[in-house]
Amino acid sequence: MKYSIVLSVHNKAHYLDVFLDQLRRSAREAELVAVDDGSTDGTQTILGYYADRLIVANDIWEVRANNAGIAAATGDWVAIVQDDDFILAADWLDVCVDFMESNGIDILSGRGVGQIGVRCVGSENLPQKSWQIPNKIEALDNIPDPPVIDGDHYVYLHTIAKRFRLPSDNRFESMVTLCPMVIRSPLILSRRALDMVGLLDKGFAPLLYDDLDYCMRANAHGLKVAFTSIPHFSRFGGGSKDLYTDPNKQRLFQEVERRNRHKLLARHKHRFVNPQEIFVRNVGVI
Repeated sequence: MKYSIVLSVHNKAHYLDVFLDQLRRSAREAELVAVDDGSTDGTQTILGYYADRLIVANDIWEVRANNAGIAAATGDWVAIVQDDDFILAADWLDVCVDFMESNGIDILSGRGVGQIGVRCVGSENLPQKSWQIPNKIEALDNIPDPPVIDGDHYVYLHTIAKRFRLPSDNRFESMVTLCPMVIRSPLILSRRALDMVGLLDKGFAPLLYDDLDYCMRANAHGLKVAFTSIPHFSRFGGGSKDLYTDPNKQRLFQEVERRNRHKLLARHKHRFVNPQEIFVRNVGVI
């Protein structure tokens, strides 16, 4: 089996048929490993119709659910997809994996966002600059996060986000950009990366920053990490939106965000760069 798709789902029966039908048609040859994470609305029944492998869990959330799916996946390439994404591109997985194989890339995000860890002395200015892609279709915007004080230094994450202008022929293209850290979803992992790096760190459970930590661990093994924007891959709605509207989940989200961001910075700050060394490289277009 060349491809596996890992999908964790919680209470999405209201649109799951449409979502899974499109996911199946966009990657026909892929093994679909689905994790029903404590659903109570009929989601499990729908997943059973579409999935090649179905794992039933009890509200274990993203990190542990994705790990369960990854551990069960048999593909040479494993794509982690979220349950509130909708793929319109018919051949996204074939195109991405072909490019990854040709260019020695082991981790690729289709979200259009990368991140760089930065460590600098307090007197250094935080950078505000932008790179322009030569084809004039795509630019990379730079968004530094608020820094955290670490002794005599500042430590922070510097976000690189793609911005597009539709070309005259209406044909969507995106550069593939090498970057130390990327975020899901989708997040495509090679079997080599999984063998060398292992699973997501469950210490980041229930969610957040586990993907960035995974990339930094992959960097330590000399593996290439990159990001692009997969054509017509967009948020479908639902999913995590109640993290921002439900007061209890909002508090959980904020607490976990602070804890896991601190954990990521503390664990990997020794490999962060200074502001003058911030650099990304485009290696091709898909």
